[in-house]
Amino acid sequence: MAGWTLWHDVALYHALDHSRLGGAVYGATTYDTERACQAGQRDAMADEEQRRRGALTQRVVDGVIVWDAGLAHYTAFRYRCTENP
Repeated sequence: MAGWTLWHDVALYHALDHSRLGGAVYGATTYDTERACQAGQRDAMADEEQRRRGALTQRVVDGVIVWDAGLAHYTAFRYRCTENP
């Protein structure tokens, strides 16, 4: 398969040591070019941030994280592009 895939990684982390407690990574969309994938990544991240906006939401370079009320755990919503083999 040629082209690029935009991957969506949704995971729960323990805040103290940033250990991953669970989650899923899946190919969200495929694109013909890296540039198109990056545009899709920007759109997906903006949409994620819009839907999860709040006092406990933090933007990161590849998505957003949302903290629980006690700040002991957070959920990361990340997006990344990779070239298909």
